[in-house]
Amino acid sequence: MARLSRLMGLLLAFLLLIGAAFTPSGVAARTTTEHFREVIPVDWEVSPDRCGRLVATTTGTGQLTVNVSIQHHANGDISVGVSEIANGWATDTLGNSYRWNYRNHTDAKIPAGEGRVYVQMSDHFALTGGGQGATAPFNIGLLWTWSYPHQGDLPPYDGLWPPGPDLHKINTIGTFNTTATGIDCDLF
Repeated sequence: MARLSRLMGLLLAFLLLIGAAFTPSGVAARTTTEHFREVIPVDWEVSPDRCGRLVATTTGTGQLTVNVSIQHHANGDISVGVSEIANGWATDTLGNSYRWNYRNHTDAKIPAGEGRVYVQMSDHFALTGGGQGATAPFNIGLLWTWSYPHQGDLPPYDGLWPPGPDLHKINTIGTFNTTATGIDCDLF
């Protein structure tokens, strides 16, 4: 999912630059909203080394729907909402079968002239099924906020992980440890 998020971020940054280039001078500014939607097949694999909660290496396939909304406000502020919903089937190397679902919603506010991006993210991943001796039920999730210096980028904050010292963990399901490449057990 990190690759997809980086691609979406690059697409959003490009669209913002194009939008800024075509704003006619002398015309009264107004709020505009752009919407984008993409449906993407996904597959993933995670081992117990990457996530100690798993009993065996687990692979999954499914479909991801990404909805993006970008608002350019009349005062120069920018609001970005990214919603990712995915689900599918998974199996582990012990022969257990699972149903999985993933939900992520990120809201970013980029106030004009302030030089910071303010982020609120909710993220949830669940495995169900599997039978006795399987990983499921497996639920992890978070609702976190943070900010970072605005460098002309848009979410997903490429190169700015882990979040800075103003990370606020509003709600967390499960224990997450941040690493240089993300969060352990963050399967998506």
